[in-house]
Amino acid sequence: MTIVVTLRQFQKEDMVRMLDILTDKIVNKTYMLPDFAEKADAIPLFKRLMALSQESGRYVRCISLDGLCIGFINDVEIKDGKIELGYVIHPDSQCKGYMTQALQLAITEVFQLGYRRIVCGAFTENPASSRVMEKCGMVRSDFTEVIPYRGEDHLCVYYSKENTIC
Repeated sequence: MTIVVTLRQFQKEDMVRMLDILTDKIVNKTYMLPDFAEKADAIPLFKRLMALSQESGRYVRCISLDGLCIGFINDVEIKDGKIELGYVIHPDSQCKGYMTQALQLAITEVFQLGYRRIVCGAFTENPASSRVMEKCGMVRSDFTEVIPYRGEDHLCVYYSKENTIC
C-alpha cells in the first residue's frame, strides 16, 4: 500500500503539531527559524503561516499525511517568474519518502500557477535535503553562499528546475 501525502492550507487543528515542528532541535539545525524559548512563543509564527496559506500570491502549504500535519513548504522569495521554496518535515516523518512526494506536488502546483523556475537551497550538512531535490528532478546550481545561522557559517547549495510546459 502506497502512503500519499497531500498539500493543503493550514487549519487551527495543526497548531500543536506545528509548534512541535517549529521548536524541534533537529529541525532548527537546518531550517532557519527563530530560537523559541517556549512552544507558546512559536504561536505567532504558526498563525502567520496559517494566514499566508490562505493568501493567493503566496505559496505556503501544510504537508499532510492522513490529516496529520507532518511539515510545511513555503515561499522564501518570489521574483520575476521565479519562486524559491523552503521546506521542513517533522523528524519522525523523515527518511520515509514523504518530503519527496510533497516537494514533487509543490513543483507541479507551482508550475501550474505559472512560475517559470523553482529554486530550493540546503545546507551542505543536510545531504538528505539535497537528495530530495535531486529525486524531484532539480539540478544543482553553481551558485552557493555562506549563510550565518545560530553562530556558525553554513555553506548553502542551490538546486533549480525549469518549467518546460509554459
